[in-house]
Amino acid sequence: MIKMWAEKEFRNLKRINQSAVVCPEPVLVKSNILMMKFIGQDMVAAPKLKDIDISQQEWNQLYLDVLKDMRVMYQDCKLIHADYSEYNCICFTQASTIRANPSASTFRSPLSTITPPLSISSGETAIT
Repeated sequence: MIKMWAEKEFRNLKRINQSAVVCPEPVLVKSNILMMKFIGQDMVAAPKLKDIDISQQEWNQLYLDVLKDMRVMYQDCKLIHADYSEYNCICFTQASTIRANPSASTFRSPLSTITPPLSISSGETAIT
């Protein structure tokens, strides 16, 4: 089961890398090990979104960037990240970066719990 999860995350990251969304580049998956390119500088990992200290104006721009990334993942990659939070995003050079996608599901996946887009406007949530 863990091997399948690593393979799924590898495929999701490859799919996202082919879009405009910045995320770690998957290098190799073997058994239950997923290797990705390092994101950081001088052997210091890029900080999680929850740990950065930026101005209100930069937060506003970052918020818009994250919304754009979510839209691209949904429309172009056909993926929804089921655990998109300040703990699962990293920031590097003032651009938000998705850190991991093990919970991402395709729209047609029997495991996905995605509400159809048309019902979102009626007050329902997109991810349950």
